[in-house]
Amino acid sequence: MSWRPKLVALDIDGTLYANVPSTGAVAEEISPRVYEAVHRVTDAGVPVVLATGRSTFGITGVLQQLGLPREPGPQVLTVARN
Repeated sequence: MSWRPKLVALDIDGTLYANVPSTGAVAEEISPRVYEAVHRVTDAGVPVVLATGRSTFGITGVLQQLGLPREPGPQVLTVARN
């Protein structure tokens, strides 16, 4: 397969962080499978950005858990909520 994405944008709540069944909450923990998948993407040279409605402060833990680079700054696409 010769096609390769130029960028991967990942949602946090319900995607990187799993939903806790029957509570409406999210477990603020990255599973090993998700961690490995994200690192396969970055190891292939594809940038990963976080797409979220959270504030920049609210994504600090996610960046740390994933071990994503924070330079030249957090790689975040903030999505406005209606």
